[in-house]
Amino acid sequence: MKKHTFGIVLFLFVLSAPNIFAQKVKVLVFGDSQKIVNEAPASYTSAMDKILTDSQTKDANFIMHMGDIVEDNLVSNWQVAQTAWQKLDGKIPYVLNVGNNDIAGDGGILKYNEYFPLSRYQAWPSFVGNYDRNSNVAHRFNAAGVNWMVISLKIAPSASILAWAESIIVGNPTNKIFIISHDANPTSNVTKLALKYSNVLMVLCGHTETVEPVALTGPQGNKLIYLKTCFHNKVLDMYACILELDVEAGTISGRYYSPQYEKFWDDTTAPYYGDSKMPTKLLWSFPGFNFKNSDDLCPNDPNKVAPGLCGCGVPEGTCTDTNFPRDSIVLQAENAVFSGPLIATNQPGYNGSGFLDFTNNSNDYVTWTANVLSSADYVLSFRYALTANRPMKLTINGDVRIPSIAFPITGAWDIWGKYRTTQALQAGNNTITLTTIGSNGGNFDELGISGVQVVSGIENRNAMSKSVNILLKNNGNLMVNLMGYEQAGEVHLKLTNIMGQNVFQKSIINPTQLSISTSAFIKNAIYIISVEDNNSKVQTKIMTL
Repeated sequence: MKKHTFGIVLFLFVLSAPNIFAQKVKVLVFGDSQKIVNEAPASYTSAMDKILTDSQTKDANFIMHMGDIVEDNLVSNWQVAQTAWQKLDGKIPYVLNVGNNDIAGDGGILKYNEYFPLSRYQAWPSFVGNYDRNSNVAHRFNAAGVNWMVISLKIAPSASILAWAESIIVGNPTNKIFIISHDANPTSNVTKLALKYSNVLMVLCGHTETVEPVALTGPQGNKLIYLKTCFHNKVLDMYACILELDVEAGTISGRYYSPQYEKFWDDTTAPYYGDSKMPTKLLWSFPGFNFKNSDDLCPNDPNKVAPGLCGCGVPEGTCTDTNFPRDSIVLQAENAVFSGPLIATNQPGYNGSGFLDFTNNSNDYVTWTANVLSSADYVLSFRYALTANRPMKLTINGDVRIPSIAFPITGAWDIWGKYRTTQALQAGNNTITLTTIGSNGGNFDELGISGVQVVSGIENRNAMSKSVNILLKNNGNLMVNLMGYEQAGEVHLKLTNIMGQNVFQKSIINPTQLSISTSAFIKNAIYIISVEDNNSKVQTKIMTL
């Protein structure tokens, strides 16, 4: 199982916090748009403006496109699509899918990745990971107190792409997941994968004319909705299926809408009302979903109810590198900016679509750009392979941090290791560069980043002379520094998740410091650290990223 590292946000714990499960979540699903992009580009571009202002669409939590963005991979169409979708950047998060028209003819999938490059989305707060540039991606958003994830897989995904998607699903058991693939159908490999996991809610696609959504049942009795959204004959309309997920009621509902005409399609005055090519149900709903996080943190693993040291789906004692939690930011080397190294795939075990093979003794470099929430110390984890001593220089934001890193030898080119160093990063974008300084460097696969961001302090009860400081150390452990407890006698430290489950607890006499392994933590989850003695209580709320 691929490991990820996370950062941690600390903030004030308020006992009277409002209900974190607000009621409804809105997702816009757009079908194949190649006709309107090709035949009415001005209408396509103006449709994006309408999405941001229309009362039915402007409050959307997320937008998905089902693929066939353009007609026949035409450059003129890509230029229109690029301009149009940029209007949404920073306003409503979205994911595009790659369809057959997006890879047709000259250039194949290269044009999609040219006009919608991975670098444009990696810094988004929603970005989770990718496989093969921006062709297959995962994004996450939080709404109504629930973590939702969208995984977009290009048309006819290969076995390796499906394996990547499965690792994302397994690694995020409490996320409620949508999977998009342009040509998926109820019996496709994409749907078969989705049916295996109870946290996957929907498989969505386009490609051929819309049919009525159907509910499928997985081997665990889990329900999966299959939805196709595509109306090729509506060439001048940027239509959408508006999904509404009611967290309290446990329902998924859909209704078709045109921002251009400002009408739902089941409205008798809508221009398409009664069209024979429209689906028979223009307003539908499926009940019986549980969107709220379960007490079981590994719902897809019958042998575990908590991730343990190895994570869900992995037997305890069988995983490696267990001292380190999952990466919150993972940046592939082949997607970074580089000069000198070559993208290679001739050694097994790399992640993503390849790795960088450094070729020149001096001035070869790779530069990653990482976006973090706040200025703080972060653990940088470089994944590499090396058979001889080949030091490199580390530069961050133009400042030389380590003039010569002696990366430990891994022993063979197909044995990957990690080098970790704690470095200060600034809020926002940071450039992280490795440069050769006399020998041609090793093979570099990816950069992982984790950290601790303090948003606010602690809540004290009779603890004016006591404080709790929390740091994420190089070895991946959470270090809890306890000040003012040297003469406190027995002190009880407890770590619970938002459901009230104990994740860790220990009683210590006159403590000053305690180390907690974060390997059992999961991403995007809330935990509460409570430190209590006979006279006082301190609580700190942390959120993993």
